[in-house]
Amino acid sequence: MNHWFLQANPDQFDVTTYVESFTDIYWSLKREAWQKKAAVGDEVFIWRAKGSSKLPSGVIAHGFVSQPATQKSKLQAQENVGEHLWRPGYSELSTVKLGVHLTSHRTSPEKGMLLKQHFLSDPVLSRAQIVTVQSGAVFLLPAAQANRIRELWEGEETMEEAASEGGMEGALVERLHRVRERDRSEEHTSELQSHLNLVCRLLLEKK
Repeated sequence: MNHWFLQANPDQFDVTTYVESFTDIYWSLKREAWQKKAAVGDEVFIWRAKGSSKLPSGVIAHGFVSQPATQKSKLQAQENVGEHLWRPGYSELSTVKLGVHLTSHRTSPEKGMLLKQHFLSDPVLSRAQIVTVQSGAVFLLPAAQANRIRELWEGEETMEEAASEGGMEGALVERLHRVRERDRSEEHTSELQSHLNLVCRLLLEKK
């Protein structure tokens, strides 16, 4: 499985509205090498560049490749292309599109997006191309960097308060702690739901 960064400049395309409006999106793949390499099941992170706006740059969505590189005319959901979200004077980079199913999106620090400053402060992510090269719309991620991003992304808090109290390292540790607490909570909720379903079924059988 490959891991990808798909980057959009908000000066050119309203990527924030795009990921908030659609669960299944399409991304232009201009390079033929990427078109051949991207495969269904590959992991995807959406990066919003800084541009000239006041919006912070960083990871705003996570998902996986759901449809291989395909000509626009053959896409499964034409209405999800998002042509209306291009800024005046800009248009799609390629008619070849990669289908991406989004599993989650967090488009602001308050909602839990991963900021560029978090990458710069992390010993693994500070070397990522998305922060060292920056220009470009598609980046292939090494597995170690993808794993690190996923660990941080699965934390629910923004890291802002933790960072102010214990530094960025403490904030990252706190975020990982939240991941483990959330997973335990989800397991407990699942057990309660199973018990409730059983009770309801037994009550129906008595009627």
